[in-house]
Amino acid sequence: MNSWFPEIIRVLRGQCFGFVDDRIYAAVRVGFAAVALINLASLWPLRYVVFSSAGMMDEDVVIASSETVYFSVFEIIQTPTAISGYLLFNGCCLLMLMAGIAPRFAALAVFIWHLSYHARAPLALTGWDCVLSAFSFLIVISPLGKTWSIFPLKSREPIQSPVYGLTLMRLQVIVLYWQTVALKLTHAEPSWRNGEFMSYFLLSRYSRYPEIEVLNHSGLLAFVSWLTLAVELAIPVLLVVFRTRHWGALLGLLLHGGICLFSHYLELFFLAMAMSYLSFLRDQDIEMLSRWVFRRRLNGASSQVLEG
Repeated sequence: MNSWFPEIIRVLRGQCFGFVDDRIYAAVRVGFAAVALINLASLWPLRYVVFSSAGMMDEDVVIASSETVYFSVFEIIQTPTAISGYLLFNGCCLLMLMAGIAPRFAALAVFIWHLSYHARAPLALTGWDCVLSAFSFLIVISPLGKTWSIFPLKSREPIQSPVYGLTLMRLQVIVLYWQTVALKLTHAEPSWRNGEFMSYFLLSRYSRYPEIEVLNHSGLLAFVSWLTLAVELAIPVLLVVFRTRHWGALLGLLLHGGICLFSHYLELFFLAMAMSYLSFLRDQDIEMLSRWVFRRRLNGASSQVLEG
């Protein structure tokens, strides 16, 4: 026990007070902004339905039913023109965040956007909205990465930034997975516990292939239901451990890709979870990718010189 304690302290100190290549933060920032921009674009056709009092829910009803302090820019932005303008403004902020132009201002504006539409349109929220909202806050309080390009045009010494932001993002991903499993196992609905969930799901309106024949494979589907829980428990562990992080990312992509393959409307959830895996990158991953891209550019430039 005495031999393990100093090692645990060393790891905790490194995760809280260490430094990492700031290109990892740049990768997370760019990935988040890209997925959040796609999400905003998906909300654009529904903007009057979900954000206007003339739409799906009256704002007074939303405020009265809010379980926490109500905060939403849509309390003062109510006309169709103002709503459209606000969404366009946030689209520009996401592009700025992606490009590293006034990134702190853009990150704060995007965080306020997520808070606002979460409060104003609770009935329209989805799982990926929660992921993006959590990361929007974490990006505000984290180093943003001074590097715009993850792969610079020429080799350079990496800039080091504090690691605490990535640690918080990784903890958020762990909580997302393990809390999901806990809710599935403790919820009053027993379909996950008894293995019937996949049978119910594949017959629901969310399934791409709702066929009654799935009931002939109840044993296999029960195994898949329990295997899904095991995979969700394992993914965070694999992502955190240095030697297995690539396997964790691959397993997560296969899980969420499989969900998209058999489900409607969950493509954005796949993108949001894939984006969250960027926070588990290590300096070695960025250096390997940077060297590979730099080598390709150098070879391309050499070929042009020879052809010239």
